[in-house]
Amino acid sequence: MAVTILKRANPIAAQTASAVSGLNIDVFLFDVDGVLADTADLHAAAWREAAEEIGIEIPASVIPLLRGRSREDSLRLILGERELPAEDFERVMDRKNGHYVSRLEGLTPGDALPGAAELLSDLSHAGVRLAAVSASRNARTVLTRIGLIHRFERVVDGQVGLPRGQTNRYAHAAVAMRCDPARCVVVEDSQIGVELARGAGMRVIGLGRAVRDSHADLKLDSLSAVRVSDLPAMFRAGVATRSVI
Repeated sequence: MAVTILKRANPIAAQTASAVSGLNIDVFLFDVDGVLADTADLHAAAWREAAEEIGIEIPASVIPLLRGRSREDSLRLILGERELPAEDFERVMDRKNGHYVSRLEGLTPGDALPGAAELLSDLSHAGVRLAAVSASRNARTVLTRIGLIHRFERVVDGQVGLPRGQTNRYAHAAVAMRCDPARCVVVEDSQIGVELARGAGMRVIGLGRAVRDSHADLKLDSLSAVRVSDLPAMFRAGVATRSVI
């Protein structure tokens, strides 16, 4: 006699899927450094080492301003009014990357920021498509080392050149994911990233103190504060207009 095995419905997954449906969200776009992985100190140390090699000491006040910037923009900020020949400019960037990559060898799943793995899992089970978006050319390495690369349908990073005339990596990610920007939510920890996402017409969850004064729709201390099932109520209640940091 044939036996039919009935699978028990997962009420939590169903609740999460319902919440996402209520928000009209198809895609979540995650920044990597500072959102999913704790790499800020690694970047800072690598930049300091590369700068010291050309006789520059980076002021402590400049380090936070490097967050969310490309390697080229970061070096221009560090140089200030100083000028370097093109070949030296490229060499310093390469040196910084080398110092950073060597530090990534010690990165493990334990360096994933609190709540990251859980949120990605919840969103995946709710049927939300996920992409990682980063100015860094090492985003794939970081995601692999912290054990989260498998969660993402696409990685739009510094290794993927933007199309000619396109300067907004989030707008490019929406095109790559074939998604209406209005149905995308970006998770960012930098002022620059928040403004790019807002400029692309997306809703933004800002993480950390660096985005306290930004135009993020929702400001939280960390991903551990995010519950997918709570997001519709948080947005509707106007939490988007006040920081909960």
